[in-house]
Amino acid sequence: MGANFGEHISVDLTPFLAEALATNKVLHSEIDRLYQKDKTRYYELAKDSPWYNHSFLTSSSLKTEVYARRTLGLLEGLAAPQLVSLLKKGWPWVYKLVSKASSVRAELIQTAIPKSQRDSLTDDEFGGYVVVVLVLTRLLGKSISTDPTTTALYQLLRDRLDHAAGELRFNYKKIVEEEVEEREEARRLSQEIQAAADIAPQKGTGILRDTTHPEAAVWRDAFEFLFDTEGLTESILDDALLNDEHLEEIAAIYNMCFPGKGSFRPIEFHVAAIFVKRLLIAYRQVKVQFWENTAETIFPELDSLHRQIATLNEERSQLRNDNLSLREQGAHLHKLAYSEFSRAKAESKDTIHHLSAEVEELKAQADADRRELAAVFPSFPGQ
Repeated sequence: MGANFGEHISVDLTPFLAEALATNKVLHSEIDRLYQKDKTRYYELAKDSPWYNHSFLTSSSLKTEVYARRTLGLLEGLAAPQLVSLLKKGWPWVYKLVSKASSVRAELIQTAIPKSQRDSLTDDEFGGYVVVVLVLTRLLGKSISTDPTTTALYQLLRDRLDHAAGELRFNYKKIVEEEVEEREEARRLSQEIQAAADIAPQKGTGILRDTTHPEAAVWRDAFEFLFDTEGLTESILDDALLNDEHLEEIAAIYNMCFPGKGSFRPIEFHVAAIFVKRLLIAYRQVKVQFWENTAETIFPELDSLHRQIATLNEERSQLRNDNLSLREQGAHLHKLAYSEFSRAKAESKDTIHHLSAEVEELKAQADADRRELAAVFPSFPGQ
């Protein structure tokens, strides 16, 4: 779903639209309904998308990522009228404005945003309105203005995409490679904090457990109490361990955000940052584990198994029919055999009776012949 604006700006709107749909909670039930209609096909379409594993969509919450990935499949598989219908349900006022407009300008986007939200929208939410307007403009066959303000909207989207692709506000790897002085300052502060508070990544899950620094201990306990508020323990972070570079990253962020140091002591920031950093690592691990084990990722295998089961059921049904047919044939042959046996038995009885009668006649005839001979020849043997 690419978009070209002038000669210099080209933007693929697909990830922005997937994000907009995924973050619009009104559409979640509709996305689920459409996705379940042909989930295997939509999953395969999403998996083939270059945006499926892109940080633009995977850096969000797990729930948003699930809906964003499902939406990728829908964007590839739905026909244009279905997509228009989906966008209309999520942004009815935007649809109304775009459908009535002869040409779309940046001012229309401002009009499409409810007044109650204009001052509170985040950049991502504002980008959602922008992309929905642009996509509906294309789908409804409307023209779009080429004035500088409208053109700047495309540049806004392009900048967001570049940021998601790696142009981060803070990148410690870049500091390590290019800013030697900042790296050394971060390393020095990190080592200083570790020595002062008895903090060491080599302690693993107990990185803060043995600290004797009074302020570090108070902050540690305060954060551990937060786990209690959700009925959890710090053990959920057991697989989220830090190393020396992680602590240097924390020190570098402190130096960047508190250049004058002021009254905010670095030890306090470091304890808080250690908890946050470990929580972020743990959350990322949960997301990886989820996608490795969720049923969604084995849809093709399940679909194959379902097809095999269907084939086996058909074969089983055919065997049942064949067996029934053979039983019917057997019963029919049994009847034929019994009928033939009865007929042959009856014929045999008649033959035997007829032969017995003939034997009796022959015996009688023989007796008569002997008597006749005896009368003629008194000395005939047998008399």
